[in-house]
Amino acid sequence: MKKTCSIFVVGVLVVASSFIGCSNKPSKEQLQQLNNLKAEVSSLEKEVSAREAEKAALLRSISEKQEQIAQCTEDTQALQSRIQK
Repeated sequence: MKKTCSIFVVGVLVVASSFIGCSNKPSKEQLQQLNNLKAEVSSLEKEVSAREAEKAALLRSISEKQEQIAQCTEDTQALQSRIQK
């Protein structure tokens, strides 16, 4: 019984001592870090959006070039068939 009570008291003291150093409000440094991180996240999200737009433009350009290559291939084949006749 004494052992159980002493373990309980020690447990309560450990839990109570862990709350002594904790505050419920962030410090000015923590708020500044949070604001800096938010700004960095915003900047990175804008960069991602710009890169995605650039990727879309490049994919369109690739598609156009592939269409031009296909048209050139058709024209070449048509010319080859006319030459052979």
